Amino acid sequence: MVLLATAIVGVGVFLRVTFLEADPTYPYWMGWVTDEGRWTGTARNVVLFEGVHVDSGLARIHLILSPLYQTVTALAFAVFGVAQGTARSVSAVSGLLAIGVVGAVLRGRARTRTVAIALALLAVQPDLVYFSRVAIPEALALALKTATFAILVVGPRTRSWSFAAGLCMAAALGAKGTVAPIVPFFGLIIWALRRPADLVGWGPRLGAFVAGIVVPGALFLTIALTGSSGGIGFGTLVGFIGLEDPYDFATTLIEGGWATRVNLMLVVLLGLSLVARMRGLPDRPVAGVFVASMIWAVGWIVAWATLDYFPERYVVHVYVPLVVALASGLELLESEAPRSLGEAFAGLTSWDRLVFGAVLALPGAALITPWFISLLAVSGVEFESLRFRLPLLAVLAVTLGAILLRRAAPRAVVGGALVFPSVSAGLWIFAEWVDLVPIRFWTLDPGQVLAPWTLILGVGVAGAVGYGRRAAPWSASAWVAGYALFLAVFWTAQGLARHQVRPEVRSEIVAVLEERYPDGAMIGSMGASGLLVGSGFRYREVEDIADRDYDALIFLEGAGPLDQLEDLEYIDLFHLEVGPDHDRPESIDPVVILFGN
Repeated sequence: MVLLATAIVGVGVFLRVTFLEADPTYPYWMGWVTDEGRWTGTARNVVLFEGVHVDSGLARIHLILSPLYQTVTALAFAVFGVAQGTARSVSAVSGLLAIGVVGAVLRGRARTRTVAIALALLAVQPDLVYFSRVAIPEALALALKTATFAILVVGPRTRSWSFAAGLCMAAALGAKGTVAPIVPFFGLIIWALRRPADLVGWGPRLGAFVAGIVVPGALFLTIALTGSSGGIGFGTLVGFIGLEDPYDFATTLIEGGWATRVNLMLVVLLGLSLVARMRGLPDRPVAGVFVASMIWAVGWIVAWATLDYFPERYVVHVYVPLVVALASGLELLESEAPRSLGEAFAGLTSWDRLVFGAVLALPGAALITPWFISLLAVSGVEFESLRFRLPLLAVLAVTLGAILLRRAAPRAVVGGALVFPSVSAGLWIFAEWVDLVPIRFWTLDPGQVLAPWTLILGVGVAGAVGYGRRAAPWSASAWVAGYALFLAVFWTAQGLARHQVRPEVRSEIVAVLEERYPDGAMIGSMGASGLLVGSGFRYREVEDIADRDYDALIFLEGAGPLDQLEDLEYIDLFHLEVGPDHDRPESIDPVVILFGN
């Protein structure tokens, strides 16, 4: 198991650092076309054109949100030259640093097998790989947040170390200002990890942490505002912090576009956390790692579910705490605890037993609910609306919880809460992998996949029953570890399938521009500036389609009304390849058009 996990880590490194010039592929977002040019534009201007040249509202906003990222990118350009691969190398190095920091946190606090599995998951998780290959600030901001987490969890509990953690968080904010909603939860980590034996109380340490954020944070903001002349677009920025409506907040993990990928980990993590809570946390450093990572993960989900503006790509920020929580929870599962599950059950009231059982059974109920809905659909009863599905989920969770806790047998509880979800989810992933059950987490087509889904759940039940009756050869932790490793293997296959090696369309577009404008030109961009990052052309974002202050326009179809560009000279048209597994039909085979002015 350790050798396989180590090999997967090697594959993850390969996926991050090879062919960085290639057009990357990602099923949910074409940021390499739309956003790379915006996040690196100021850095390019400083190196190529000897000035900041913030000449659009989008450029101002991106500079205000990421002064540190653009500074680091400018330094990379100055040292290694302006190129697409250079811009992306900042993210590639950041992604590797985040993995290294997690390894340092877990080393000595968890077994080698657990550490290897955690690093394997981080190395090949598709979102983490993609955002380590594109020139946007997510990977750098995530690496700095991970470093902040490490300082708070592993470092001495003193004012100076808390201040250092604050400085690190300020750097994360300088890399990407949109990480701000998670900052209060890092303060909560300081409070949660307090101990009577601490030389410095949690209050002074929290103050030092905040001071570490405020001082450089003010500096970053001043630099960004100074460098962005002509207005700062605060109205646009404020628009990003509107609150989500209650319905969408409540259904985030059910209907959110990123929910399935997160639920693949939550389906076992919820059971791990509840079992750990019932047994009590041992006096081991890994317990603090578990508590802190759960605060980070839950805090992220709550914070971003609360906000109205939540692009699909922001989900990348939750995988590090989820993986750390999974690894540390796995370690706790095999640790000596203050009490046994049997002792914990004995102290529960009837109401506590009902609530605890329902929550414990929730992952299993989440897997059974789509099967039950499809079974009803075969009988002519439609339950597609959430107002039917959610009560059904609640009824199933309470019923399964009551069955699990009927005799309060610890092995039965662990079998239902950990073995059943891990076996069923693992089989579902495999079935989807081979195109047997092309489903999302919450929906089934009863005419096509009800039978295979019944088989999947049946094997999961058999595994749980076998474990509960001591017939299963593996321990509960081995079932969860096996599921996590299988998830890593699945992600490895996805990553290798999506790994692109050539900069196809981008190189063609730049070649056409260089032939037409050998002495350089100002290129206007509507939704496609990312295609020009590695070129020698100066570009700017065109926000008003009537604007003609450029020599040529690179236009992503759909970025504006095409009929309002009829006065421009048509140069050429290019079809972008979004790569395999793209699940947004409206973005398949998008078109980029070049116009001359």
